[in-house]
Amino acid sequence: MDLPLVLARFWGLVLIALCGPFLVNKRGYTNLLEKIKAEEIVFLYSLIAVIVGALSLALLNSWTVDYKGLITILGWSSLLKGFFGLLLPKRLIEVTRRIGKHRSLMLCLLAFYCMLGIWLLFIGLRRA
Repeated sequence: MDLPLVLARFWGLVLIALCGPFLVNKRGYTNLLEKIKAEEIVFLYSLIAVIVGALSLALLNSWTVDYKGLITILGWSSLLKGFFGLLLPKRLIEVTRRIGKHRSLMLCLLAFYCMLGIWLLFIGLRRA
């Protein structure tokens, strides 16, 4: 089995599972923003993000202009976001609070990431 295709399926499922429900249930997104005020939640989120990003990069780190490059960018962004959250949790809480105020921007980003997830899942399943 081709490892980049497995990672494409993984990231596709993760993006759809994390973004899709918030597009449908807007109250769930608001509730999540309220929960992110606790540093314990930020620590757990950041730890998971570091692990997922590091694993993704350990398996594939390819700077190409295709789905493999997108997987690499997702891995690096997850790793850096997690590192940032572990290093400066209060700052991450503040940034999240500021971004959360712009509801239309968040809905656009959620839709964009959901579409990326659908595309990656399509790539991963089509070439299998």
